[in-house]
Parts: sequence; C-alpha cells; structure tokens
Amino acid sequence: MSLPQQSGQVATRIVCEGPIGAQARSTWTTTPLEDAQCRAAARTDRRNPRPRGVALRVLLLFYRCKLSSDSIAVGVEAGVNITDANHVICIGTAGANLSGSCFIGNIFGTTSGGGTSVLINSDGQLGTMTSSGRFKEKIKPMEQASDALFALKPVTFRYKREIDAQQIPQFGLVAEDVEKVNPDLVVRDKEGKPYSVRYDAVNAMLLNEFLKEHQKVEKLEATVAQQHRDFEAAVAELKGQIQKVSAQLEVNRPAPQVTQNNE
Repeated sequence: MSLPQQSGQVATRIVCEGPIGAQARSTWTTTPLEDAQCRAAARTDRRNPRPRGVALRVLLLFYRCKLSSDSIAVGVEAGVNITDANHVICIGTAGANLSGSCFIGNIFGTTSGGGTSVLINSDGQLGTMTSSGRFKEKIKPMEQASDALFALKPVTFRYKREIDAQQIPQFGLVAEDVEKVNPDLVVRDKEGKPYSVRYDAVNAMLLNEFLKEHQKVEKLEATVAQQHRDFEAAVAELKGQIQKVSAQLEVNRPAPQVTQNNE
C-alpha cells in the first residue's frame, strides 16, 4: 500500500503507535521528514506507560492533498478523487471532488440493529438523541402543542443539481414554511437561518395526534355501544308494552252475539 500520489506535507501531528520498524516503513511510503516525525512520536509514546500486552502495529498518516486547499484525508488511498475541491474531509474512502463535503467509508450498507440515529449540529459535532428521563427536565404532556402539524404543508421536490446530480425525487417539508408555523421545529445554520426540519420532533407530534384521535375513537365507540344498548332496551320495553296492549284488547273484545231466526 502507498499514500496517494497527490499527498504532500503532513497536515497535523502524525499519530504513531508502536515501534516504527522495517515492516511499517515497507507498508507506507514516507518522506524523510515524515519518517523522522514518526520516530520522534514513537520515542515519546515509549515514555508513556501502556497496558502490558497491547500490541499496536498501525501507523496513521493525516495529510493534506496538494491539489486542494484545507482538505484532509485519512487512510490508504483516501481522498484520491479530490482534484481542485476545497475543504474536503475523507476518512477511509476516495471521496468526491465536492467542496465543503465530508466522506466516511464503511458506513453505508452496514446495518446496526441496536443503534440509534446520529445527528450533527451547525458546529459539526456528531452525537445521538438521548431519550432517558435522566437527561431531561420540565417534562409535561404535549397536549395541544402538536396542533401545529395541521398547518404544515408537505411537498415533493428535487435538490438542485449542484447538490444532487441525479435529482432524485424527495418528499418532505420546507424549513422556511415550518418556521412560520413553529420555529422550534427548525434546525438553523451558523447564521441562524432555517436549514432543516426536526423530523424526529414531527414524528413525536404525529404520535401525540394519533393518541388523541385514538382516545376520541374509543370514546365514540363507547358512546355508540351505549346507544346500541339503550336502543335494544327501548325496543324490548316497547315490545313488552305492545304485548300488554294486545292482551288487554283481547280481554276487552266483546263476545260474538247469536241471533235466532223464528220464521
């Protein structure tokens, strides 16, 4: 393996773990400056106590690409697709020649059944959404807060060609429209402008509306069931009254009279 041909000066401190010997030097092609920095880092690491039995044999080189400005590539042949794009980060993947982008390999197509969604804020910090009550305060029922959903306007759209060259059909909301309905449902960029929609919050509001409608249906079903029982009771009572009247009429009916003819 060797570093991409466009790799140049080391951009950040080289991380060297374990002895830098012939095996490591034969695995990566390094410049004399890089080799000296690795050796210095290895000597520094030897002075730091490490758990016994830990065999560290990986040499990681963080480097900049010559043909791009402020771009970072990590890993063998990472960033080889970058030519003139700027501010590109490639970790374990060739990436693409797209300015202001980040590419990480070995994630797409890999399933993590027990995980959770990863979020990113406008500062570039990665993290996950926590749901435990240990991290929350001022917890209260959502109640009517989800009524804002009825003012949202779902749309179909395609991203601009410079964002998505294939312009695949998309389904969702427009952040600026959502902001007019409920500003708390909008994710903002560093300038405070609407950037995206908190679809996770929208899903929670949808659940609240579903539960509210479910309660209404349950009440309606209970009302209909009671009305049905009342109707059956009324019909039974009416039948009883009809039977009583019929019996009374039968009792009060006059007996037939017989006339004798003496001719």
